[in-house]
Parts: sequence; C-alpha cells; structure tokens
Amino acid sequence: MPTIQCLQEHIKSGNCTYPVFIGFISASEVLQIAEAPSFSKKTTNQQIAQNILTPPIKDWQRPLNVERVQNIKLLFNNSGEFMPNPVLLCQNGTTSQTNIEIRQQQTTSGGVPTMVWDVIIPIPNTGDPIPFWILDGQHRINGLAGSQQSGNPIPVVLLLEQGQHVYSGPIVAKLFAQVTTSATKLDDLHNEWLTFAFGLKNYANGPRSLQDRQAMECVALLCRDPIIQQTRVSNPFCNQIKFNAESNVELTPGGFAYSCIELKDLVSKHYYGAASPISFYLNPQDLSQQIGLAYLALTQVVQAPQNQSVFFGSSGPNQSGQRIMQDAYLVGVFSYLLHHGIPASWENILRTLSFHTTNWNFQSWVRSLNGSHQTISKKLAFSVFAKVFRESQLPTAAGNLADYLRGNNATVMFEFSHLTPAGKPAKQGRETFTVTRGATLSQIIHPRKHIKKAAISENIGNLVISDMNSPPGRVVFYPEIIRSGMKLDSNKHLSPLSLLITMEHYGGVEFTAQLEISW
Repeated sequence: MPTIQCLQEHIKSGNCTYPVFIGFISASEVLQIAEAPSFSKKTTNQQIAQNILTPPIKDWQRPLNVERVQNIKLLFNNSGEFMPNPVLLCQNGTTSQTNIEIRQQQTTSGGVPTMVWDVIIPIPNTGDPIPFWILDGQHRINGLAGSQQSGNPIPVVLLLEQGQHVYSGPIVAKLFAQVTTSATKLDDLHNEWLTFAFGLKNYANGPRSLQDRQAMECVALLCRDPIIQQTRVSNPFCNQIKFNAESNVELTPGGFAYSCIELKDLVSKHYYGAASPISFYLNPQDLSQQIGLAYLALTQVVQAPQNQSVFFGSSGPNQSGQRIMQDAYLVGVFSYLLHHGIPASWENILRTLSFHTTNWNFQSWVRSLNGSHQTISKKLAFSVFAKVFRESQLPTAAGNLADYLRGNNATVMFEFSHLTPAGKPAKQGRETFTVTRGATLSQIIHPRKHIKKAAISENIGNLVISDMNSPPGRVVFYPEIIRSGMKLDSNKHLSPLSLLITMEHYGGVEFTAQLEISW
C-alpha cells in the first residue's frame, strides 16, 4: 500500500478550485496503482465508435508505443541517467471505489502544521478499479519500471478530488490534450473523436459546433450499428469507417472507404450545415440509416462489372474508383433528404435518374483529376448531383449523368446590351443568345455594344473566352465577359469579333465553341 508524502496547493480558475498534490514514488509502484486509459492498435473502429457514444468514455488515450518504451528502458539502464520530469496522475474518473485516503497534515513535535500530506493508496485486487489514470508519462513509467531504476523515486503530480468532483471527463481529456507535446501529438483521427467525446475545441463552441457534433454522432452510429433498424438489413458501414489509424476499412462491393474525419466533414457541410427548404433535419440516428440504405440501393442498381465503376472500383492511379464521385453521390443523397425527407425507396430514385443504364466506368474519357482539374471536377460533380437529386430528374436532353458530366448538352448564354449615356449596360432592349458546345455561330448585335456571360449549364466547371484572332504566341483573353461584362470598343476590338469559348467539364475534359459577333 504505497504512501506518498505530498505538498498540496489549490489552483483557482474561474469558479473552480483544483486540488493539486506533488510528491515522489517509484515507477514500479506507479504501475501498481495507475494505468493509462488507452485503446490499442487492435481496437476496432466499431469499438471506438461504441465507446465515444456511451459515457463515461473509456480507453481514450493513445496506444502504448512498445518501441518507445524499450528505448527508455535501455536509456535508464545506464546508471548515469535519471528522470527528473514529473508524471501526471489523475484520480480515476469512472469510479469512486478507489479507497484513496488523504490524511491530515503532519505536524512538528511542537504541534505546528507542516505542508506535508500523506496520500495512502491501496493496491487494487484483480478486477477492482485502478485508483489513478496516467495522463502524461505512460511511456516513461513503463520504460523506467522495466529498467534497473524501477525502484528509484520519480516526481509525480496527483490530481485528487477531495470530494469536490472537479476533475470531470472533459477536464481530464483537455488536460491530456494540453500536456501532449508536439513531438508526440495525437494522430488526427484520435484527436478528432477525443475532442468530440468530451465536447472540446470545435465541438465545444463556435458557428459550426452543433452541426459538427451531429455529423460526428451520425458517423459514429453508422460505424457502430451492425443492423439498419428501419429494414433489419446488415449495415455495410459497420466497423468500416476509420476511427483507429491502424485499421483498414473495406466495404463490399467497395468504395466509400472514409475516415471519421472525412465523412464527418461531408455530413456536416452538405447536410447539417446546408439549408433545408422543408425546415426539417433528420436526427443523427435516422441519417446514418439513410446513408446505409442509399449505399445498398446503389449496389443493387449499378450494373456489373461493379468493380470497374467510379463508385465501387479500387482507388488510385489508373484505377476506376473515384472518391469525388462517391462524395458526390452522398451529396446527392443529402440534397434529396434536405428537400423531400426520407424516400419510400432509394432504388426507385436511382432508376428514375437512369443509374441502372449509365456506364459508370469513366476511365476511357477522364483526362485528369489532379490539381485544378480536381477542384473543378469536385465542385461540378457536387453541384450536378445535388441538383438532379433535388429535382428527381435528369437535365433536359442530358442522356445520362455520366454523359452530362463529360459535357453533353453544355451551353453558355450571353446577353447583349445597349449602352446608357453613362456607358453602362441598359436593361431595356437586352437580347440573349445561347451557344452550345461544339457550335460555330455568328450573331449581329448592332447597335448593342456590351457583352456578358449570363449563365452556364451545370456541367461546365470552368469557362475561358479568348480572341480567335489573337497575335501569334500571345493569346488575348476576355475574362471580363465572364465576370461583369465587356464594353466593345473600336480602339480595342475588331468587328466582327471572333470568340473562342472553351468549356471544361468533369475530369479535365475540354470542348470549344466559336461565336462571331458583328457589332
């Protein structure tokens, strides 16, 4: 039964007072009374999801790094080394049955109180609660305990309740995060679910805290639940969302392999953070089930070979799977839910949108999904899928979504305006003119002298307008036509003015149209 002689102080912050004790104890004794509430490298994603959804939160500290422990052990077998760094221990926050005794201050022979306290800690029997958590120093403790210095005293800081109940789960987790140094900082996934579980950082306050909390709860439920209760079918995402950085995730038939951060961000931005015209949001439990059902419907509708589709194929260079399209599908699902609520059948919606007759293998025509092409393709796919799911119909004359994404039926609408005496475009007498991808057209706009892009179809991710009569080696671009409009000037522009209209579609695919304007 270790007895630690300690100095005590009370630290006041806000409306709370925190008792803090400082003393000495050997590493071998620490391991008898304390443990780190750690998960392991083998802890499943489902177990972590279950843990963070079920207070009190357990096993929230990082796994023990055996190699690091061994290096510390070898270092301190050298008799010239010693450990002056204090270890931080906190009273176990999940139980009050630790029987820690804090005795009155010792006194001198003259009866004068000293500042020394005796903290008496019983060694627990097998199966009994461990009195302390190791908040900082688990590698040092384990390394020293296995070395020739296992019995040497080391400084310890003890956080003891003394009946005040100030060391709650969120406080302890926050202290753990604060004392974690940059050299051994938490991995991103661990940090994300830890801050969610204890309501810290962006989950505590801020403009997105509520939508982020709802989104992460949805993701954790999707990973935890083996059955979709609404239909009693197996949940394809169970244990297949990465919460543990050491785990691998793989859905059947494939695709949609998300980390908890990736999927949380998608749900937060495109569902809980998006406007709902019906002023109704599903709770995280119901939303998680709809994600599972929408995925299962997709597996039933997309034609074989599924492993060569953008949805279920393998990801990577020269592979058919494309994360952008998987994200876009979920964005479409969220868009439908935001505008219509839960559907009677996801499969019927997908058939209405011709998913079953669409060739979802994009390898033969996608040019690039890197750099700016990636950014443009992502924005375009999200916009298109959100629109078609919201309207439950394909764009007019689009054929199917794959053909539409690659530019089928792409159009640019221009407006031609008179100029006011002040040189501004006038609304009166304005004309519009639509140019379709691949067209070669001419239009007389006289006496109008102002041209502006009025609208583009959803399947154009980027638009560039240039002068077909540019001098050799120096292309003249007209970005002002796309932005605020351009006033035609005989000192700058020819008549007719020949415009080359370059439209970029999904996957870096480009097509052009030509428009000759006589003014």
